[in-house]
Amino acid sequence: MNGLASPSVAFQFGGQKRSTQIVPYLTHKDPDLAKTVWDAKFQEYLGLNLIDSISQHKLVQGNVWPIAKFAYDDDYTLIPCGMSFTSYPLKAGTKLKEWRGLFTDEAIAELSAEFGLLWLFTAVHEGPDKKVTGYISGIYQCWEAAAAVQPKVGASLKKLGLLDMLSALPYERTVGAGLTIKTPR
Repeated sequence: MNGLASPSVAFQFGGQKRSTQIVPYLTHKDPDLAKTVWDAKFQEYLGLNLIDSISQHKLVQGNVWPIAKFAYDDDYTLIPCGMSFTSYPLKAGTKLKEWRGLFTDEAIAELSAEFGLLWLFTAVHEGPDKKVTGYISGIYQCWEAAAAVQPKVGASLKKLGLLDMLSALPYERTVGAGLTIKTPR
């Protein structure tokens, strides 16, 4: 679908009434263009309209590193995976460029090799209260792989240099089973 990165959706289940979705678009104009495709896929797979049940959503500027190509999956296939999502309170004035600059090609290659990372999303968002939040989400082969990474998050943040940007401990950290959708390239 025009406007979606591939994989296009990362979806994590956090319980019956809680979920985290990351939907990376190529530009900030693309969400409305692509919504119908991934909404229909989740309805087909889960039998409910998850998009209409979302109570909170944010459009943020970020980066996606699609490490795995999902070359053996058909387009628009839902692929079971493990997923982690963490939001970090950042020091005032932190910009996406600074945050993004810490995720070098070497750092991404190491994260992939060490943790089995298949896909990485990072973003920075300044809310109406002027507080800056950083986001990191990863997709792994299975939820057990995502869970195995969690005890090592502090060491990896330190090595990347992200600890110096934090103003407090993480707001939210979730790990669990998830889904992603492969979109055509």
